[in-house]
Order: sequence, then structure tokens, then C-alpha cells
Amino acid sequence: MRGGRNNNVDCFRIVLMVMIVAHHALVHGIGMENIQNEMTLELIRLPYFVSNAFLIIAVNCFLGISGYFRIRKNTKKLVEIVMETMCYVMLINFLIALCKNALDLETIFRILKRTMFFWEGYWFITAYIILMLFAPFLNKLIDVLVTKDKNNLLITLILVYSIGGFFLQISGMKFS
Repeated sequence: MRGGRNNNVDCFRIVLMVMIVAHHALVHGIGMENIQNEMTLELIRLPYFVSNAFLIIAVNCFLGISGYFRIRKNTKKLVEIVMETMCYVMLINFLIALCKNALDLETIFRILKRTMFFWEGYWFITAYIILMLFAPFLNKLIDVLVTKDKNNLLITLILVYSIGGFFLQISGMKFS
């Protein structure tokens, strides 16, 4: 649909956002961060593990939607998302410190440092910036590839990121 919003895609994006929040609640809320390092998977955690396997695809779907609609270089949008992220990082960290009654000078400096260097804990902003910088080149590449080459590229990327990111835990290939 050119020139307007596609309500189906917008609804799908909302579902994906809920899935991403649920994924983070499972991974960080119940401690599944190091699931590959655990020797055994407790029986009680099996439902969480299976649920997370279906939830984690939401990030990939977001990237797929972005690729389908073509990412366009937009410096204003980039600045907006960086500023929003910095504000949320600062606000959330201040609220957490207030709730813990731990708002001293050292904590304030740690929050300000975390806000200024937000990309250390928020990989998606770094990925977004890199993707936006490479978008014009990626769009040109997609324009010249035939369907067979596009499919081969997709399969290659899936294999590289599945094996490299999940199983081998290569830094920069993990999405969580």
C-alpha cells in the first residue's frame, strides 16, 4: 500500500512489540540469559523455553518488515530515537534508584554515564544506526538481485545468525 498506512502491518507490529516484551520478561525476569551454559533444563522451565522459542522471532519479523518497506536514511528520525532512548534510560534508572532509596551522588553519576553511553546496554540502537547508514547500499543490492539470489542470501543470513548468535554466542550476533 503506497502513500498511506497499512493497518494490518501496524497491528502486526503491535503484536510483535508485545512478543518482544514477553521475551524480555522471560529471559531477564526468570533468568534465562545463560540458558546455553546450563547443563540441564529443569522440567519446570521447559514451558518457558518453548514459549521463548516462539517469542524471539519477533525481532526478526521487525527487521523483515523494515526491509520490506525499505529503510530510508533519515537523520531527523535517527536523532529523535537516540534522544528518546537517552530520556527513557535516564528516567527508568532514576525511578529504580528512587524505589531502592539509593539516589546518592555516585548513583547519579552512574545513571548519567549510562545515559550518555546508552549503546552499551541497548544493542538495538546501535543496530538501528548501522542499518540506517547501510540502508542505501542494501536497497541497491536488493534491487539488482534476482529472486534466487535473494533466497540464498536470506538462507545464508539465517544460518550465520542462528549458528553464530545462538549456538556460538558470537558478540554482535546475539539479539537479546
